[in-house]
Order: sequence, then structure tokens, then C-alpha cells
Amino acid sequence: MLYPSGFDKLLTLDELRDCSGNDVALCNVGRILLGEKKETQLANYMKILRSLEIVDYEPASNPGNFRFYPRGALMFLLIKDLMESEASSNFGSLSVLTPMIYSYENAAIQGQAGQFYDRLYKVYGSEPDENLILRFNGDVGCFEAMKAGIISHRQLPFRVHEFATSFRYNMSGELSGIRRARNFSFLDLHSFSATQAQAILEYQDIYRKQMLFAERLGLRTVPFFRVQRDFYRENKSWLVDLIRERQTPVLLEIMPDQSQYWAMKNVVFTEAGVPLFHIQLDLENGQRYGIKFVDTDGLKKNCAIIHVSFGSVEEWMVFLTMANMKNPYPSYPLWLSPIQVRIIPVSARNVLHCLRIAQKMNSGKIRADVDDRQKTVGARIRNAFESWVPYLVICGDEETKYGIYKLSSKNEVVAAGSIDELIGILNEGNEKWPYRPWPGVLVSKIPAFGK
Repeated sequence: MLYPSGFDKLLTLDELRDCSGNDVALCNVGRILLGEKKETQLANYMKILRSLEIVDYEPASNPGNFRFYPRGALMFLLIKDLMESEASSNFGSLSVLTPMIYSYENAAIQGQAGQFYDRLYKVYGSEPDENLILRFNGDVGCFEAMKAGIISHRQLPFRVHEFATSFRYNMSGELSGIRRARNFSFLDLHSFSATQAQAILEYQDIYRKQMLFAERLGLRTVPFFRVQRDFYRENKSWLVDLIRERQTPVLLEIMPDQSQYWAMKNVVFTEAGVPLFHIQLDLENGQRYGIKFVDTDGLKKNCAIIHVSFGSVEEWMVFLTMANMKNPYPSYPLWLSPIQVRIIPVSARNVLHCLRIAQKMNSGKIRADVDDRQKTVGARIRNAFESWVPYLVICGDEETKYGIYKLSSKNEVVAAGSIDELIGILNEGNEKWPYRPWPGVLVSKIPAFGK
């Protein structure tokens, strides 16, 4: 395992183990990959997710399955919206929808199941001889759909994606919160190419887009490349150029043999060591699963495939929680916060006016609620911060009379003005992010979950 910075600096394994003077995030990920450092335990993060009424264990199911409360369900859908928008708008991909249940009698499904056989969820059918399973990865439906396509070389490369849930019966000792559960929801994108050369160009373009996506999310990332030795020797030039474009230190592993179906794989880790995105260059599965195109000579030939994962929604919730929980006043990014602004009336006579403010903010695509509970203003402010609400508006007689309000964050006033002005400030740049409404307005009308 090596650490190339433009391929002009290489760390030995011993130097990688010793972070002094080196990139701490890269060394942290490197030690995890070497098996010398365990990934961060998720117990504390699950405790926080439960306390925020986002997600909880589901005792009515078997271990490894979870329920998402209203706030968590909203966050789940916002992350899903962002992934699908990114795939369609920036990656130029079309979407498909495929079944959750497949027949294990299908030879191609058996071939894909392979290493997952002991972890498949079996499904009882209405017929005694039916042998059914729940989908176990993102390839299943996509490959079956593409096999049905009449594909010409003129249409390649072609990108297609699906957002779906997959199920794996992981052993109980392997389960760890929502990160390692028995079902996970994610967006898988596949690019189909006519030749290896075309697939390599696709790989480079997709890698650049994924890194830009990570930057947009404000993530510090560590890319990790695994490359089969012969493939590396033949393709080192463009790989070096690709890494040098960003001048980002990466981890690189040269594999002596091709033990997997891919010749090259890239995983993008977060600074905390959570694997987020990945890309695989697959030169075999087009033939294995019969995904073909009609070439210029009229003959059917096998597609080369790029597998692209945007990570699971559950992983996103974990790394966004990890990234923010250490802050003195933690909150999720504004676009993802279930409640973006909490309005706190000073007295009962201000509640009706606060409701009008909240309704106006919600009409302006800002999720706002009103804490009308019979608690002190200080207690309600503390509760808002403990609930990771990023912004507050305190409204008393003076604000009601003059129509000028202070927008506070982390106990600091960040803006003052009319409600329209505050909506404009909050919405600046928000068009880049997905939005969904939050219908609840009065805090007192929303039940507490998981308490």
C-alpha cells in the first residue's frame, strides 16, 4: 500500500503507520485498510440518532432492521432526492425500477448471488416449489433490465441508475447500528461501454464527477485505488494523470492477481474512515450476464461495465452525524435539517403571530415550527440546540410591533430584518439542494418518538 502525492512522494508501510508529519486523515484510513485500526464504533452515534428521534431499533422485526421516525424519514428522502438529482443532472443517467424479489432458479441470479448465498433472505411463495430471494445488491435488477435492451454501439456509453433497498442476512456479530444492518438503501449507477478504451474514459469522467460531488458536500476525502498489477502496468499513464489533476494524496494498492471481476476499483473514504463512494472497472460481467450490444460489423459483443455506488443513505446519516456531533452546537447541513428555523414566542400572546411567521417561512421553502410549549424561553432555546435545530427566531411584543426579527445560530445573531429578508438569506444557495416540506408547525402537536 502506497501513498502517492502526484506520484512524486511514496510512504513506506511503517511511515503510513506513523502519522507524525504526514496526512492524518490518510494515515487513519490507511491503518484501517491495513487492519491495524478498527473503524469507529457506532454505539454513540446510534444513541445520538435515537435521541434526535431520527432512527431506532425495530423490535417487531429481526435484529439489523430499523424504523425511521418522521424526522429521520424526511432526512432519508432528502438524501435520496439528492442522489437521484446528482445521477440524473450531473452524471447524465437514466433511472430504472426493478423488483425486490427474484427467482433463485434463474441461472444469472445464482451467478450473481455467489458469495452472498449464506446471507440471502429467502421468501416463501404461494407455490411449494418456488425458490425466491430478496434482492441482495444493485446489479441484479439493472443487469436483467439491460439484457432486455436492444443496444447499438451508437448509444454507448450509456448510464443507468436505480435507487433501491437490498437485503443481506449479516451475522449478528457483524451488525453495528444502521451502518452494518440487514437492509440498506442506496443508489447504484452503471455505465455500459463498447470497448475497454471507452470504459476507461468513462471511469475517468465518473471519478472526476464523484470528487466534485464530495467537494460540494464539504467533505474531506481520501481516495483508495486497488489495481490489478498487469492492468496497472498497461494503464499507469492515465491513472497518474488522473490523480495529478487534483493533487490529492491517495492510497494505492497493486494487486498481484485479479481475484475479483473488476480490474480496478476506487473507494472514496471520508476523513473519519467511512467508505462512501466507489467505482469499479468491470471487463468480465458483460459476458457473464449476457449484456451485449450490436457493433459496427453487425455482430453482438459484450459490454464493458463501470459500477458506481453513491453510498447508502444509512452511511450518509452516519458520516454526517459523525462530522457534526463534536461541534459545541451541532446541527446537520441546512438542507438536511428536519427543522431549519424554530420560532420561540416570548409569551402566549405572541403565539398566533409566530404561527403566521412560520407559515410564511414554510411558503418560502424554509422548514419552520413554533415552540409553543409552556416552558421558559431559555429552556426552549436549549431544547432547540439539543435537537440540532440550526436557526432560531425569538419573537416578543417588540418584534410583533415593528416586524424586525433576529436570526440566531449557535447563540449568535447572524442576521436581522423582515421575514422576507430572512427567508432570502436562508435560501441563498439553497436551490442547489433538495427540498421537502415539514407540515408540523406547533411543537406541542408533534408526539415524542423513542423517548
